[in-house]
Order: sequence, then structure tokens, then C-alpha cells
Amino acid sequence: MRKSFLGSLLLHALFIVVLIVAGYAKTEEKRPLPEVTKVKLIRPMQPPVQQITTTPREFKVPETVPPLVQPQKKPPKPKEVVQEKKPDLPKEKRPRSTEPVPKELKGEAGTMRLQQSGFEYDFYLALIQSKIERNFRPPPGVRGQAMSTVGFVILRDGTVSSIAMVQSSNNLLIDQAAERAVRAAGKFPPLPPQYEQGQLGIHFEFVVNPGSNS
Repeated sequence: MRKSFLGSLLLHALFIVVLIVAGYAKTEEKRPLPEVTKVKLIRPMQPPVQQITTTPREFKVPETVPPLVQPQKKPPKPKEVVQEKKPDLPKEKRPRSTEPVPKELKGEAGTMRLQQSGFEYDFYLALIQSKIERNFRPPPGVRGQAMSTVGFVILRDGTVSSIAMVQSSNNLLIDQAAERAVRAAGKFPPLPPQYEQGQLGIHFEFVVNPGSNS
């Protein structure tokens, strides 16, 4: 009896084990496998390294301080010697020339100048000037001012001599007209008896177009 009991116990135990294994097998078959999660390992990013640019500092060489130059003392100026002013001497007054000036007479045809002084007879000079001017006939068509000077000498008896061209006008017609006026006047009255010299020198300046500038 005891054997049967143990036998049945073993059977029951075996049956239970089979059930357990079967059940386990079912549970093993039905149990879904856990999902596989893929894990990707990522290396952590390294932070960028900032490059620090350092500018080289300029080191200035300290300038050497020039040595202090002590101002040189200027030599004292020599004292100016004040010269005593000499009293101004009175200026010598130049004596005025007492020599008589030769006379000159201005007329319509020009100016008559005497070559020596001491002839004070104006009426005689006016007669000579009037006679010469009446015979002076300048050429027509002359433009601008022109002057021709003729020299001559009146002798004691009134004769005209030494007629010569003193200064030309650079116009032959004017020069000839001037010289012709003196020659055409002819003989003048004798010199005044009070006039001590034997002759009278005269320069007659004939002027054509005296009002124009050139």
C-alpha cells in the first residue's frame, strides 16, 4: 500500500512537473521578445577652442632726456658812446648868379633866343621877329609838332650873315621853309648905337603845329 502511495505520489509529482514545464513552454512561446532598442553612442562634441590672438605689445624705448642746457649768460652790451652833437654850421649861401640871362621872345611861329646877354632893346627884337614870321610858310599837310632851329648873326649895319641849320626837324620841307624865312627877311635895321658889341647872334626856333603832342 505504501508503495502504491509513493507510486501515485510520484506520478502526481511527475504530472505536476509536466504541467509546469508545459505551461512554462507555452508562456515562453507566447511571451514576446522585448523590443530591441538601438542605442547609438555619440561622442560628446568638444567645445570649439577659441584661439586667442594676442597682439604683441609695442614696447617703446624711453627717449633719453637731453641733458639740460643751462642758458649762457649773454655778455653785457657795451655801453653806447653818445657822441655829442656838433652844432650845425650855418650853410653857406651860394651867391646868386648875377650874370644876365639872354633874352628870348615867343611869337606865333616860334621862339627867338639871343646868344648873348646885354641886348635890352626889345623894340629891335620885336621888329626882327615880326619880319621873319611874316616870311615863314611851313609846308601844308604836316602832321604833328615839328621844330626846326636856324641860327644867324646880325651885323652892326643890319646885314644877316652866318645862316645855318642848328637843329633839324627831320623834315626837309620844314627846314627849308625855316631857313627861307630868315633869308627872305633881308637886311634888318642897323643895331642900336648904344649897343657896344658889333654883332648879335640869334637862334630862331620855328615850330609847326605847336598845339599837337606828336
